[in-house]
Amino acid sequence: MKSEQTPRSSRNKSLLFFLLLLIGIGTGIGWWINRDTSEQQVNAEDHEIIGTNNDAASTQKTIKPPFPSFQLEGTQLIIEQPEQASVHRLPSGTVLEIPANAFVDAAGNLITEAVEITFKEYRDAAEIITSGIPMRVYNKDGTEGWMQTAGMFEMRASSQGEIAEIANGQSVEVQFVSDVDGAYDFWNYDETVGNWVNLGASEAPQAIAVSDGGHGSDDSEEVSRLEELTRTRPNQPELEEGNILGFTDLDVSHIPELQGQSPVMLAYAGNDPKMAPSKNEWVHKANWFKKKIHPTKKAGVYELTLLGEKMYSIPVKKALTGADLERAKAKYAQLMAEYEANIALLRDRNEMVRKAQSFRRIMSLDATGIYNYDILLKQDNAVPLMADFDFDDLPAAAKSYVTVYLITGDGKVVVGLPQHDWNKIRINTSADNKMLAVLPNDKVALFSQSSFEAEKENIESARGNDYLFEMSVEDQSVSSVEDLKALLEKASS
Repeated sequence: MKSEQTPRSSRNKSLLFFLLLLIGIGTGIGWWINRDTSEQQVNAEDHEIIGTNNDAASTQKTIKPPFPSFQLEGTQLIIEQPEQASVHRLPSGTVLEIPANAFVDAAGNLITEAVEITFKEYRDAAEIITSGIPMRVYNKDGTEGWMQTAGMFEMRASSQGEIAEIANGQSVEVQFVSDVDGAYDFWNYDETVGNWVNLGASEAPQAIAVSDGGHGSDDSEEVSRLEELTRTRPNQPELEEGNILGFTDLDVSHIPELQGQSPVMLAYAGNDPKMAPSKNEWVHKANWFKKKIHPTKKAGVYELTLLGEKMYSIPVKKALTGADLERAKAKYAQLMAEYEANIALLRDRNEMVRKAQSFRRIMSLDATGIYNYDILLKQDNAVPLMADFDFDDLPAAAKSYVTVYLITGDGKVVVGLPQHDWNKIRINTSADNKMLAVLPNDKVALFSQSSFEAEKENIESARGNDYLFEMSVEDQSVSSVEDLKALLEKASS
């Protein structure tokens, strides 16, 4: 007796349906992500293989700028007569001293035609992030260090469209202007293995005498004043509808501020997004058989407790409605205008102070490439976390394409962490911290310095365990380095 078999036509239909389903899923994810996932393959002794961007073995050692649509523009220099020595002062104040006959082609032949030099300087977090240059040092024992920079630069040379290099026995002296004093080692990024090489201690930095018209002290005092004014971003009075609760039967006879309202409208006043009514939709639909509200030690903030099948207790405050809300919106617009004006003034004044307190760091280069003045960040008191991130509606499958940048150490430490490294996050809760995540389609999400301050106790309590960062996804895509700088200014509040 023959066994029963599925007809061939049915099998073919099933196979076709399965293939169409796979294509549909792949197309949907590809449409949402819309990112180039290719990575250069690198293999060397004592270094891991670098795979695709979502490869679990990847440590993001390759240089991959997170925003393909724009890059930091460097200074372009044309050496018309390379057989002669020349000196070039860049707009930043950095000086290049180039000897005669300094460049050769790939075959080692002396270049006598014009040489074009591109010199890029990376001085702040936005510029470092844009570069895509990894700021982590990987040790042979599997440990890693985070770099705290006093300034990074990249020098490339070409002639007639072909790569040029510094000739054997020659060197280009770089007098790099830095706004950081102190002893820093000099590092070179080895692009063949994807790691930094310590070239040893650099020369002691030389203070640059910059005329400030005798107003240096005044500038510092003004910076302090503006920093205080911009320390906290104004709170927007418009509240999400899902975070407002209304009651017609809540006893507020002991709270004068809430009397005379019908219904009593209360707004969530807590710092934990997970407890907000907008994150707990069941609260709006539940039947409560007991409702209580009582004042807290903080003026205008009350503790609301609702009892039903479950208990729900949150801090609340009087919700703004009607004319009160309109007045609050007008006041907010005024405060935001003042805040943004002070941010712009602070940026300009900081630049003035930086130029008045600059230091020249001198180093001779025998090869083009990427160089850095760095020390490794001490993390003795840092809190290790098994971190995860909430990016609103971002599909879980897209998280493998997200890099989260932790910016700390007065903005001098910028560490990019892809998803498989989120369990390596270390947070020094006493430092100034902020995070910026680069999402698909040049979108970003922020976790501000004030959010870190509000979550300090929760982060410390989560030491060595899971912690979810509730990121704020920005509406606009990033299209320039200036856009990125503005967002990091926002995250500093």
